[in-house]
Amino acid sequence: MRWLNKVRRIRINTIYISLTAISVSLDMHRPAKITLLLFLITSVSNAQQSSLVFKKGNKVVQRFWMGNEIAFQSADQYWHKGRIKKLTPDSVYIQPITVKYHLMGNDTITWPVEGYHFRDIAALPKRGYLISMIDNQFQINRGAGHVHFYWIKSGVLFRVGGIAYTGVMLFNNLLDKPVNKTAIKKGLLTGAGIYLFGFLLKKTYSPVYKIGKRNKLKFVNYATTPAGKSVSPKPM
Repeated sequence: MRWLNKVRRIRINTIYISLTAISVSLDMHRPAKITLLLFLITSVSNAQQSSLVFKKGNKVVQRFWMGNEIAFQSADQYWHKGRIKKLTPDSVYIQPITVKYHLMGNDTITWPVEGYHFRDIAALPKRGYLISMIDNQFQINRGAGHVHFYWIKSGVLFRVGGIAYTGVMLFNNLLDKPVNKTAIKKGLLTGAGIYLFGFLLKKTYSPVYKIGKRNKLKFVNYATTPAGKSVSPKPM
């Protein structure tokens, strides 16, 4: 399917160039037409010659192209999200876009372009996690419907459940006369076990890929890639 996706991308770019050239051909002199057409061809070609590749070990997880949306967490623990406007061998430039919804519709707000060095990117969200503008800053939208069982995977339900179970158990048993100490001990062990399970889930679970020795971001310039190792754009 990679070759089919590449053919489609080439066709779309060709149609775009053709329509633009036709639209200006009626009121421009020939030298200006040729200059503009060459500029458009060069711009489209250059836009597809490089991408930002995220690899987990030796496996390519995702490729980010010009115009794609990307979200990442910087070293200062803040989240950033926007459309890629420019890629260089060591940096990515994004333009944040936020949408505010209200009773009369919605407003789209475009922010100035921001540049980040690859070494400043600490983590990427795993697939299925939405990064949204909440309380005037980007963060993981834990209330999004497509966040797969976050409350279970992160152990939140088990930790809350363990505390709730222990509280109800103590309340019921302390009301009994005489107090059943054996039942209380069993209840405390059960509640502690449930909470401990949730705590272990919290320690082992992460909604992000941390950038490091195993997970890496790499700039790839396909114009300089050997023919035997050429890569076509991967569908998002």
